[in-house]
Amino acid sequence: MKNIITKNYFLVAGILTLLGALPVMLSPELGTYLLFDFTSNIPTEYLPIIIHWGVMAVGLGGIMITAHYHPTIRWATALFAVISKTYIVFCIVWFILSDYNQVSIHTFGVAADYSMLMVLEALMVISGVFTLQTLSEKKLA
Repeated sequence: MKNIITKNYFLVAGILTLLGALPVMLSPELGTYLLFDFTSNIPTEYLPIIIHWGVMAVGLGGIMITAHYHPTIRWATALFAVISKTYIVFCIVWFILSDYNQVSIHTFGVAADYSMLMVLEALMVISGVFTLQTLSEKKLA
């Protein structure tokens, strides 16, 4: 039963990660507006960072989908996904609690709602930790 859950984690999380970041990779301004509800245009200085995030997230989603079909790369993929998604959750929390959020709103007119992204990423971290534990038990057995 745990094997089915582990296998499906990679497929579901991979599809969510890939499809969630695809609009940002293809069209950073429109994608971030649709996903994060920015209230104005993004400064052009931010576009390379946003595009980089989109490419990395789409790549991670593709690797996670591949891990669904290839058990040999599951542990490494789960570890990378947990680290990556934990970093995103901490960045969102830091940004919301920091002065940079207010600077973005006042200087650029950019106000974003990251709550849905934070909830989804946190759920993927929790399920990823469970997956890592399950895969580690298999390695030790």
